[in-house]
Amino acid sequence: MSNQNKTLLMIRAYDQAARFVSDLEISNPVVFAPIVRIELMNIEQTLPVADMLIFSSSNAVRLYADREQNCDAETICVGSMTAKIAGDLGFKVTQTFETAMLLIAHFRNAHPDTKRILYPRAETVSLDIASELADMGYRISDTILYRQKFQPLTNQAKDLIESSSLIVPILSKEAAKHFLESIVSIKPQDLTLVCISPTVASIFDDFGEINVKIVGNPTRAALCAEIKACLNA
Repeated sequence: MSNQNKTLLMIRAYDQAARFVSDLEISNPVVFAPIVRIELMNIEQTLPVADMLIFSSSNAVRLYADREQNCDAETICVGSMTAKIAGDLGFKVTQTFETAMLLIAHFRNAHPDTKRILYPRAETVSLDIASELADMGYRISDTILYRQKFQPLTNQAKDLIESSSLIVPILSKEAAKHFLESIVSIKPQDLTLVCISPTVASIFDDFGEINVKIVGNPTRAALCAEIKACLNA
């Protein structure tokens, strides 16, 4: 099969997926089949004043920017993808950590001060950064801006999985679980999943019909490089 016939199947929310595909600059076919949509929350809530912002998702960055025009606060991000979006939107990103655990370790080794820290986030997070930092004595609050609502994979996408050579990026455990639920009863022809971490990849340990690739580092650049390598393999 020609490398150009390999298709990239994007299951992220459409806006995120479209921006990511644009950055990839590939000539392969791309199919968008979101299994998640973003539902706004607490729209009328007044956002707290902050001297420092912590972002652990690009969705939180964009939604905060939509509601708060002041981007002057010191900004710390989890993940290079989050940091890139924050920088593009005018936030003053001073530090980036690859994982939330590394961010928490950084604060544990520092000394609490009087800065007002705000953590805009999703309704569900894998690690409660605000609670961890508050226990260390930091002056931190969080605000829930959105929730992720998952939906089944489309029939078109399922047909493609059964008939085509596909590459699918998987960036979270929740997305991995819902994607697996959608494909568990079908037989993929040639399916490769590019997982952002070993933890995400582990969701597919008992599903033997697919190839699973794990990104060496959980960064946007590494993810793009792995996807391109799979498309060209």
